[in-house]
Amino acid sequence: MITEKSVRIAGFEKGYFKYRKSVDILKLVVAERHKRTGKIGLGLIENYKLKNGAIAASVSHDSHNIIAVGDNDEDIILAIKEIEKCSGGITIVKNGEVLDTLELKIAGIMSNETPSDIVKKYILCMN
Repeated sequence: MITEKSVRIAGFEKGYFKYRKSVDILKLVVAERHKRTGKIGLGLIENYKLKNGAIAASVSHDSHNIIAVGDNDEDIILAIKEIEKCSGGITIVKNGEVLDTLELKIAGIMSNETPSDIVKKYILCMN
């Protein structure tokens, strides 16, 4: 995959990132989850098409830390806490409410459920 350099004007207010509806740039968070160091990486992601919420997952090659993306800090934090609560998985949060979570109880990357149950849950989470 080839990436290209791009420059965008992101919204900031008092030194903090501020989501603007007119530009599809969201906050991206990577939170270390194995040693509870509290280390967090922050970035921005463009054209993700997510509005009024956040998505978080513990499936992330190579380290399987928690990755979350969202348009507001409250939903991002709630999504990360949901992943921590269930020891790993994929979750969707909207307007302060956890809509659904696919729990991945084996190391936060695999499930002990049947494949058909996982597919049903995954489809519900992604719609």
